Amino acid sequence: AGRRLWERLQRQGRHHRLERGDRPERPE
Repeated sequence: AGRRLWERLQRQGRHHRLERGDRPERPE
C-alpha cells in the first residue's frame, strides 16, 4: 500500500543521505 511511497522516499532520502554521508540503503 505504501511501498511506492517508500520507494520514492528511499530514492530521495538516499540522495540526501549520500550527501550527508549516511547509509544510502537506509532512507530512514
